[in-house]
Amino acid sequence: VWFDPQIVESSMLHKAEYVIIERIRPTAEIRQRFPVRGTLVKSSEVTYGPGQAGSVIKGPITSLLKMGQKQSPASVIPRSKIYECVLKDRQKDPGGNMLFPYGRRVIYSPEIVLWDGPIPYWDGASPVDWFDWGVDPEHPWGISAPMMLKRLQLGFNEILDSTVTNTILSNFISVTGAADALDVGQWKNLQKISNSLILRTSNPQKPVTITTPQPYGLDKLSIAKQLFTYAQLLTGVTDVTLGDQPGSLQSGQAIAGLQEAAGLMTRARASRLEDFYTRIGAKLMARILQFWSSDRVVHLLGPTGESLEYALNRRELFLREDNTPITSEERREVFKHLRFAILPG
Repeated sequence: VWFDPQIVESSMLHKAEYVIIERIRPTAEIRQRFPVRGTLVKSSEVTYGPGQAGSVIKGPITSLLKMGQKQSPASVIPRSKIYECVLKDRQKDPGGNMLFPYGRRVIYSPEIVLWDGPIPYWDGASPVDWFDWGVDPEHPWGISAPMMLKRLQLGFNEILDSTVTNTILSNFISVTGAADALDVGQWKNLQKISNSLILRTSNPQKPVTITTPQPYGLDKLSIAKQLFTYAQLLTGVTDVTLGDQPGSLQSGQAIAGLQEAAGLMTRARASRLEDFYTRIGAKLMARILQFWSSDRVVHLLGPTGESLEYALNRRELFLREDNTPITSEERREVFKHLRFAILPG
């Protein structure tokens, strides 16, 4: 999915100038849906199986790493890449009326445009939405909280692994002395000591010195503890939340303020999630009422009270009280101002 790079917040996605969705569909399905233009669509090289790359990020480095690797077999069913573009088109007809007042939808392949016309949905919104759990100022799509913690976890694993490995490798006793400082038997007894390094020099004046390994420093443990502190800060966990003493603050109001601030990130994410549910709920209401006819609902649920109520409410979108039909523009205007609310509790 690509969208207008000027949009850097999920709640503003409806103001994007365009949204492009890439889909991979069977070529036969495309030709059935578009009988004339679909015949000009060519099959794309789509591979499946264990050898398929697990990342959508592509670049020169990934291309070099794939050299010499066995390629995955192509799909048995011919498939093609098609793109759906939802954009705001402000063109007007000679009479000054907007040609696409609720948006324009273009379906195309790399070879040909398959369909071009107004957005078919009553709400006039794009078929995708966006929820940002965390905000990354260097990337418009944000970064997830698990990914932020994954970076710290990987750093913690590498630092502790390297420190423990170096400690094991350097955990030996070093004995240095002149070759004639001890007799042959004593030198052999020293060599029997596990994790020992025996160095015999030709300098007759050098005494025998024994160097013990360095202890495992507390600085390495402090680095590991600091990494966990960073993880707590990223997730909004403060000292007050953990029950620790909040520094030099002693007054109840100050501690209460810190506790209120500790839940700020949680409340912010909850507000984003509520906004996300609101947008999805509004789209679902519009799409269900548009594509699920009353007969279909009654057939699935039976003549229940809920299905009959759905049929009566849906009828109001097509007929007025005097049984005159409601135009498509009036129906779209209703869903343009429809709001789906999330109530707490």
